[in-house]
Amino acid sequence: MAAAIENPRVRKVDSLAALANAAFGPDTNAIFFPRRLTGDFAAVARMLWKQNQPDILSSGVISLTPDRVQDNFAGVLQTSFFDFLRDKGPQREAARRILADMAYLEAQGFAMRLRLVPPEGYRERTVECFHADGILDDRKAVFERALCCYLGAGTKFIANESVQALAQNSQIYIPVAHALVERFSAGDIWRHASLYMKDVPPFIHRAPDPGHMRMILVARRPAL
Repeated sequence: MAAAIENPRVRKVDSLAALANAAFGPDTNAIFFPRRLTGDFAAVARMLWKQNQPDILSSGVISLTPDRVQDNFAGVLQTSFFDFLRDKGPQREAARRILADMAYLEAQGFAMRLRLVPPEGYRERTVECFHADGILDDRKAVFERALCCYLGAGTKFIANESVQALAQNSQIYIPVAHALVERFSAGDIWRHASLYMKDVPPFIHRAPDPGHMRMILVARRPAL
């Protein structure tokens, strides 16, 4: 059972359709659909990391387009009489879940990448500070994000009233004393608001501490 979320601006829904279409507002800057997924996501992550090591970015992560993910999954999705000997079923189930999420979000207007983060974490440590998305966008584009962490610790988040800016005009935040820090669980999928959205406070969040491989679907579309 999913733990209750106490942040008052995080709204829980019960379907992908509601997730994609629910509106943000002054009192809602994140919408999440709690899920507990089955399948061997760890095996999928190991396979993708091994196959794509030459493409590690300067940030230390691997970022794959949907087409690239589909190509990488070709061997996993093929079936044969001898599959029971290799126990590919759980790996295939995980791969199909990822592809289904990608297909649904793409139909809803999102562009996306499947991101693999090694146990060492990101080389750029800013993402491990509380921040709002959009701080590095000089165009001040108005967009929203959708994410799902299939493997590893989930994203941490905190209420807007429970942080203060690190410096004037900074979008890096530090928690106030006794602030409640929450996190999404592996399998949860959510949308959140970025900077510059009218009448919507940005969602304040951070990557978890490094230590384990993470596999995350990161999607983006213009704000509705």
